Amino acid sequence: MEEQDPANSNLVDLSSAEIPIPIENQEEVQEEVKEEDNEIAQSEQDKHNSAETKPPTGISSNLELRDTNISVSKTVSEEDIDHFHKMASYAKVDPSKRGYDSFTLKEALNQVSSLNDLASLPSLQELYNLVRAKSASQIQKEKEEQEVAEKKIKEVEEENNRKMKIEEQDRLLKMRVDKDELLNRFQTLLDRRDKAKLKNSSLQHRLGEYFKRKRADESNRDSDRSGSDWDQRYANNLQTLAELRIKFDQIASSNNKVVVDLKQELETKRAETEGYEKDFLRARKNALCSSENGRTGKKLPPKEVIEALELADSKKTQEVVAIRLEYIKLKNKIKRQEQILKQREDLGEGLHLIDFEQLKIENQAYNEKIEERNEEILKLKRKITVIVQILTHIKEKLNYIEGDNERRNADLQVLDSKANELKDRLPILKMKRDSLRAHNTLLRQKNGLLGNRDLLRDYENKKDNCEKLQKDVKQLKDNYEFLTSKHNEVKRQIQKIQIKHRVGNFGLLQSV
Repeated sequence: MEEQDPANSNLVDLSSAEIPIPIENQEEVQEEVKEEDNEIAQSEQDKHNSAETKPPTGISSNLELRDTNISVSKTVSEEDIDHFHKMASYAKVDPSKRGYDSFTLKEALNQVSSLNDLASLPSLQELYNLVRAKSASQIQKEKEEQEVAEKKIKEVEEENNRKMKIEEQDRLLKMRVDKDELLNRFQTLLDRRDKAKLKNSSLQHRLGEYFKRKRADESNRDSDRSGSDWDQRYANNLQTLAELRIKFDQIASSNNKVVVDLKQELETKRAETEGYEKDFLRARKNALCSSENGRTGKKLPPKEVIEALELADSKKTQEVVAIRLEYIKLKNKIKRQEQILKQREDLGEGLHLIDFEQLKIENQAYNEKIEERNEEILKLKRKITVIVQILTHIKEKLNYIEGDNERRNADLQVLDSKANELKDRLPILKMKRDSLRAHNTLLRQKNGLLGNRDLLRDYENKKDNCEKLQKDVKQLKDNYEFLTSKHNEVKRQIQKIQIKHRVGNFGLLQSV
């Protein structure tokens, strides 16, 4: 929902519970909202009834465009349908009618669309003769017309997509405009505040003059009063002020309660309206999905058309809600202006000069704003020209890229065909490779080392090294045996020397 104008003091603001609301304006606004709800509910009921009684216009146009070639003035019977099925199957099977091997039942109906009475066909042969009477050029022409119709449908879809994009851009621009509008409203509120200050100062001046006159009269009459009388009057005034404050708090609390109740009622009403709207949309969608053509028996609206219609309907409902809110705001604003005019008439002619000066100031401010808006419009026009040029350049580039893409797709198809051929040859080559590998292993097993010079040379080197190592081992063994024999001989000599030494020591002991 849109934001409500804070300057509208007489409006029922349901978003805040701190503003005291007059009861009379509450009842008037509630009555206006109820009347608007009743009118919209009645219009939605009429739309629902009209949607149930007649098919949607946007859907039937496509079907009429598709079935332009079928002009049969009589309901087709089951016997006629059997005739057409037989003819279509016969045209597919018979090789003598190669120009008609893509016939279907619908194309057969198109070929005999000039007949006024399908029951006048006595046999399958006459039907076949009628179909053969049309030349291949006429069939080609009809196919071309059908292609043209499909192209037109695509163009219409592209146009719809383009319009949707433009609407999205307009919505973004409106969001920017709303920002400017809020700034303008803020400025107007500031101006109105200044105006209220001037009005307040003038009223205070007049009240001051009135109280001066009244004080002068009272001073003449009550010159003999004592100071205690003035204290008593001051105490009485304080008491009345406290009572007035209590009354003000009571009125504010009651108004806050009314605001809370109205908020709750608004939430319940909103939930009910959302439920009714969902039920209505569901029923309408079911009616659209279940609608069929009386002649062909096919479903009328495709899924894309239903979604497009639902999107358009949601946009329209949003526009209606915005317009209703704007209408209520303007209506309350008119009432407020009327009340202001009445108050001005009651005040008299003392403020006319101030109003005139204020209007002059506002007029000057509005002229400055108009100049600023004109400058912004010029800037936007320049931007639009630049954007149009950019779009044309992008379209040209898109066409070039599409052509290049088609060429690359053709090259890709050629490469895919070559790759498929190579893939087909690959298993055969693998089989040949495996057979050659197996044959090579057999030949190597049979030949051994023959024909392999590297292996033979390596074998000779290894054999020479082996013989050399054997000689070295034999020499080392001989050296080992020589050294062991020498070691044993030295060991024996040592033992002999030890024995001699022991014998000599024993003889010395005996002699002693």
